[in-house]
Amino acid sequence: MIRKGRVVCVGLLLALGGSALAPGAEQAVFEMKQISPFDVGRKRPQLTLWRGQLEKCRTEPDERVKAYPKLTSSRPLYGSAVLGRRSYWDTSTGLRCAFVLDESGGTGKGHDRLYVDANGDGDLTKDGVLRPMKAPPKGVVPKWETRQLVCFDYLTVHLDFGPTLGKRLVRLLPRFSESESGYAAICFVATVAWQGSVRIGSEEYDALLAQPYLITGRFDAPGTSLDLKLLPPDRRRQRWRGADTLGGMRIVDGTWYCLSASPMGDKIVVRPYQGKFGVFEIGPGRRNLTKVSVSGSFSSESTSVPVGKANEHGGTDRVRQCRVPVGNYYPRSLGIEYGRLYVRVSNNYHSDGHSRDRRGRPPVYGIKIRQDTPFVLDFSNKPAVMFASPAKDQRFALGDEIAVKGVLTDPILDIMIRGLNDTTRKQQKTYKSSDGKTHSYETHLALDPKVTITNSRGKRVAEGVMPFG
Repeated sequence: MIRKGRVVCVGLLLALGGSALAPGAEQAVFEMKQISPFDVGRKRPQLTLWRGQLEKCRTEPDERVKAYPKLTSSRPLYGSAVLGRRSYWDTSTGLRCAFVLDESGGTGKGHDRLYVDANGDGDLTKDGVLRPMKAPPKGVVPKWETRQLVCFDYLTVHLDFGPTLGKRLVRLLPRFSESESGYAAICFVATVAWQGSVRIGSEEYDALLAQPYLITGRFDAPGTSLDLKLLPPDRRRQRWRGADTLGGMRIVDGTWYCLSASPMGDKIVVRPYQGKFGVFEIGPGRRNLTKVSVSGSFSSESTSVPVGKANEHGGTDRVRQCRVPVGNYYPRSLGIEYGRLYVRVSNNYHSDGHSRDRRGRPPVYGIKIRQDTPFVLDFSNKPAVMFASPAKDQRFALGDEIAVKGVLTDPILDIMIRGLNDTTRKQQKTYKSSDGKTHSYETHLALDPKVTITNSRGKRVAEGVMPFG
């Protein structure tokens, strides 16, 4: 997978604009103002700050809970949330808060009581009860229809803000929803965001620092959402995956910049990247291919970087090789031209028998960019099929319905190879819009495999197309 070769680097000058910093200046600090995220939606409709950290509800109690309160409903809903993690992959930090939803009016009358283990001691009888909020903020209520939607009174928890600040009080808004199909979940919504003007190079941005999906408490985690809106108003944004996070490196006027924030979120720091660069390349391996190119982005433990050639629309154009800051990465999202194929590659966020759940497995940062040796992705590792459903050796009763979900992986890099399309052939696809009308469009032919399932006697019991990913 790694091939030695000559490092080819395109020279990029590093400079930093504060209000305008002189060459050689190390960093610029910008003050941020605390705001309510519920007021943002009308001004930035592409943001979903009201979404919150989603936690599925289930009908079985948590075995790790020491005590639940006395419940009225014969159908309570249980769950738990780890609040204050530094990232989705982090299993070593955070406060684990179990919860249970009860129906005070009796079974079937609607879940209107929420008990949360706010101090994480496993005893839900001591933390009080949260009731439905009488007048929830307009910006926290989604527009889609649900069987039940309840915004509960604010929940306060103490989360760790680091050795200097210690534990700080964080206020969250729990929102419960249940769909017509019976899917139920609670979203813990952050009630604080930070906004201010930030200058990067020659450009000034309206910056918004928030926690729309993962409640980290402190705002200095690399995955904290950071939306940068160019001033004066302009629709152009950095559009590669990871550019909307605090850890995303920005390229302005050919210059690379790193951004960071204070734990409280009241300051953003901009500084030039002064580290080393290496080369990432897409290669044909032993295949007779002439057209190979790649664009997208990588993520490391602390940052995300664009892959490809920056274009005027804020995205990246495909190239055969490009310069990337030295580090260990996984592919956040890559679009690859590979001969007649167009292939999408990303990190593998599944595990055996568990769709979209890595079961605590840390990411594999298998793309190792070094200054003296190019990293060449040439698909030379032997691929494997992981079944995100069902699990290996999982047993079923007669009549059970089984969902089969396969994932094509590179097991060495722990990445998914998905969306294989033949660019020399076309196909027609149709979809229905919200008004019920059917629309059609032409696209590249998808090379999704056809899967046949047989029983122990060899009889075919099911078959169908199964897109990888």
